[in-house]
Amino acid sequence: DNINPRARQAAIIGYYTGLRPFEICAVQAGDINHENLYRVRIAKSRKRATTRRIAIPGVLSAHIINAGFTPMNRNTVGTCFERFRKQYPEYAGLRMETFRHNFSNMMRLAGVPRDTVDIHQGRITNVQDRNYNSDDPMFAVNVMRPWIAAVFDGADRAKFALVRQ
Repeated sequence: DNINPRARQAAIIGYYTGLRPFEICAVQAGDINHENLYRVRIAKSRKRATTRRIAIPGVLSAHIINAGFTPMNRNTVGTCFERFRKQYPEYAGLRMETFRHNFSNMMRLAGVPRDTVDIHQGRITNVQDRNYNSDDPMFAVNVMRPWIAAVFDGADRAKFALVRQ
């Protein structure tokens, strides 16, 4: 197993959260609330720094607790993914963005409404913002919690484990 630990961690976080690549690499150990299973301090963009919270599955929390946390750098992680793709041509299409799209597809296949996935992934439009209680910092966590638990932590998680294109 010659995968860089930072790239492995980035892939695991990306798979279980659907975060953007730069959001994944910005995760710090203290950003994860293991007791209540959510992640805080996600800056949506470098230009417009906003903080939001998302639900995370227990399996991700357990992995980070058991494996430890390694600070990540987007350039290092990107280089590791590039090396991995060269070494394993069958994964030539694998990019950090792949995890975000895969997460979205898994949630949609599990029956999660599109606007709920959008709220979790930080794609809130002005209409959605007016329709939902955006003043509640835990709204995205609470609306996704049952879905995250069912897909990743529940007994039926195997049927949602992989989305192939």
